Amino acid sequence: MTVIFSIKKINIATLFILYFLNTIVFAQKTGKVIGNISDNQQAIEFANVTLAKIPDSTKVVYFTSTDSLGRFAFDKVNLGTYLIKISLIGYKPFTQNIVLNEENSTYNLSNLKIKNDEKL
Repeated sequence: MTVIFSIKKINIATLFILYFLNTIVFAQKTGKVIGNISDNQQAIEFANVTLAKIPDSTKVVYFTSTDSLGRFAFDKVNLGTYLIKISLIGYKPFTQNIVLNEENSTYNLSNLKIKNDEKL
């Protein structure tokens, strides 16, 4: 009976080790995109900020809005190439390609200035 109990302990320990190794090996690395937006005078509140995976940039995979200080953040973004788009009525849209990889897993758009749309 002691032998059976010892074998069960070894099997359970082996299962835990395999589970944690599997989690570590197959864990997907992620990055983040942060920034703050303003015009020449003040922070831009409620701007829409989207990330679309390239090459199919028509499908938005992440979406947020800026806060009262013009800040936004995307955490846990899968590594890859994205098109970031920032838009708000009354302002010209801003678009830019960004790359998140293991060497550069944080993309910072600090102090980004967007321009008024003169047509509106």
